[in-house]
Amino acid sequence: TLSSSSAASDVYKRQLFIQTSIAVILAALPFYVRYSLGAAEGEASLLLGAIFVTAIPSIVLWSAVVRRTSPRAALLWSVAVFGIAMLGYLLPSTVPAAALVGVAVGVGVGGLLQLLEVVLAQIIDEDATRTGHRREGAYFGVNGFVVRGSVCLLYTSDAADEEDSV
Repeated sequence: TLSSSSAASDVYKRQLFIQTSIAVILAALPFYVRYSLGAAEGEASLLLGAIFVTAIPSIVLWSAVVRRTSPRAALLWSVAVFGIAMLGYLLPSTVPAAALVGVAVGVGVGGLLQLLEVVLAQIIDEDATRTGHRREGAYFGVNGFVVRGSVCLLYTSDAADEEDSV
């Protein structure tokens, strides 16, 4: 028999880092705007807008990459683009300059939005072939926990930050 902790462990090894990193990084943009750029937290919407307005059309680009390579290779490329573009946030000193960096980040985010679920489905199929057990519920349950847990962690830190400033 296969334990449910084994299924959760497999998911954790494959998805935890990428899912958590993306959720925390994107949700932390208001802190970046407030503390690094010295602007109002509300201006983070300009960065998020730049990211997602770019991410949506970049899905066409990532579809072409998938056709030429594979979903896994395209996902790795999108993680690389996302990571390198995130380094760009070290440079700007104004919100408009950071929004331009957000355009590059959006290209990586577009690939991640498109490909994470596709690769997760492939991982589930490979796991079923390897173990002879279908464990979709465990995979999607842990995946949901990681994404929601990341956001909860950020809201908790934001609440603690608000208490400190009062």
